[in-house]
Amino acid sequence: MQFMPRSRPATTILRRFVLASLLALAAAPAWAWTVTVAWDSNPPSENVTGYILHYGTTSRTAPGFAAYASHVDVGNVTQHSVALPDDGATYYLAVVAYNASGLRSDYSAEVSAAPTTAATLTISARAGAGGSISPSGSVRVDRGGSQSFEIAPSWGYRLADVRVDGASVGAGTTHTFPKVHADRSITAVFALAQETDGFADSWKLHYFGTLDVAADADPDGDGMTNWEEYLYGTDPTEPGPNPALTPAVRAPVSGGTVTSLSPELSVYNALSTPQGEPKYEFVLASDRGMDQVVAAASGIEQGTDGTVTTWSAPQSLQDRTRYYWRARVVSGAAASEWTPVCTFYVDTSDTATRSEVEGSEYVAVRSEVQLEVDDPAALTRGVVVDLAAAAVPYDYVLTVGSVEGAPTPADGARVSGRVVELGPHGLRFANPVKILLPYTQQTLDDAGVTSPGELAVFTYNTTSLAWDEVPVVAIDYLGRRLVSEVEHFSLYTVGAAASPSPGAPPAGATGGGGGGGCFLQSLGF
Repeated sequence: MQFMPRSRPATTILRRFVLASLLALAAAPAWAWTVTVAWDSNPPSENVTGYILHYGTTSRTAPGFAAYASHVDVGNVTQHSVALPDDGATYYLAVVAYNASGLRSDYSAEVSAAPTTAATLTISARAGAGGSISPSGSVRVDRGGSQSFEIAPSWGYRLADVRVDGASVGAGTTHTFPKVHADRSITAVFALAQETDGFADSWKLHYFGTLDVAADADPDGDGMTNWEEYLYGTDPTEPGPNPALTPAVRAPVSGGTVTSLSPELSVYNALSTPQGEPKYEFVLASDRGMDQVVAAASGIEQGTDGTVTTWSAPQSLQDRTRYYWRARVVSGAAASEWTPVCTFYVDTSDTATRSEVEGSEYVAVRSEVQLEVDDPAALTRGVVVDLAAAAVPYDYVLTVGSVEGAPTPADGARVSGRVVELGPHGLRFANPVKILLPYTQQTLDDAGVTSPGELAVFTYNTTSLAWDEVPVVAIDYLGRRLVSEVEHFSLYTVGAAASPSPGAPPAGATGGGGGGGCFLQSLGF
């Protein structure tokens, strides 16, 4: 078979192009921005043995064009990333195919891109549980300027790692960004300062004045051993709520509608019951403050299936009325915290709000977990929840549910995506948790927008009973997902944003030369 250069081979159609610097790739040095180009293979593909990516600051359409200033042989692949100087120039890129005999095709269609030129940039600085970073939050810095950070562990903790743009740089207590030319991030990760027996000497000396501390002892009689007190960060000498006992809200969906005058309230059972038989308490009220109690029950036996405990109000509730409820566990002398206050609306003429769990994962206090719903039949397929270590206050089971009959927007928000329930409802985090929510062409059409950059993530606020917009921190164009960071679990969905999201493609990313147009997409996180 022969390799036949053509005036317009298939490789000349550059369909996918992304400025990876928007995703803050850790591999890109501070003085560069990164462009990732992907292209179709040149049929017949068996004749092709590789591709050469050409790039430079002069377009082929410019008068007197001779050749691109730079090129790189990328081998027989159909995408490549190249780091370019942050010199403010527009760069032009094209691809050439070649075969084993050294014959080459014509140039592909040309694409172009330019870096952002904002006068000020942002360094996102965060500290995990067990320490601090200063300054913290979104720190503004002049383009080309520098910024230093001081990192300090709290008592009983040690600095485990510092991550710059997602990559580890060791466990130094200071870090400086010199000559900042792109948005950056820094995260300090801390861990309990453990000794050979699992306890930090400082912890034992602080509470007991001695190093001779038994892990299985319970000196305050609250049902938590010294080891559990150490793990959960509670005082081993003072009785208090046991985080390990906290149940998780299951149903009804908080903020949703029930159609029964005697609805069934349920919680996922506590994951740990260190002392005695667990008994559950439920309280149902007509006000958010839980002062106007409608019904209550205590001493309820744990569900026999070992997973869920349920309770129904003993009397009929009022139709077309809103109610609030919460639950907790008592085990021996220990009691858990109450669950977050949940709400539902009774309307026997409406459709009940329902949530079907389609993904779940056990999450320990100190664990890192990434859950992705990948079942092809799941309505929530593509949803991802990414938790860093020490993000949660107690062990629990993370759930992702598909919601039917969700609360409808009453405030003009154009909610258009599938509603997802992330549970347990109301769980708040020590550090923001990253969630990725899929969108489709139908989502864009229903929202009345044409670009993913015009979409936003919304969460249902059970206090205001409205859908609140959540900032989008990035867009996964390849996976067609919006990325947000959230501080609690609730109902989430996708809809039209009030203003373009910060993850929207910049005007500098353009396609050229009759190559079929550019499709902006991400290549990972």
